[in-house]
Amino acid sequence: MNFLIFIIILVLLFGAIILFSVLGFIRSVFSAIFGLGRRRNSYQTSPDQPSYQADSKSKTKVFEPTEGEYVDFEEVKD
Repeated sequence: MNFLIFIIILVLLFGAIILFSVLGFIRSVFSAIFGLGRRRNSYQTSPDQPSYQADSKSKTKVFEPTEGEYVDFEEVKD
């Protein structure tokens, strides 16, 4: 009896996985055809949300002005 319940649960689990994958494929097809879903919303910004370009212009330099400059040195032999 326990084995039969296990088989039923296993079949239902595989059925759910197949159903969700088919529904996900159908959703992606409709999203590609009609422009619905995440892609369309990721490029739109609301008035209170800053855009990507505004964020890139407001960034400041993190390094100090002297960092990365050439420094003369002399080799010391032991």
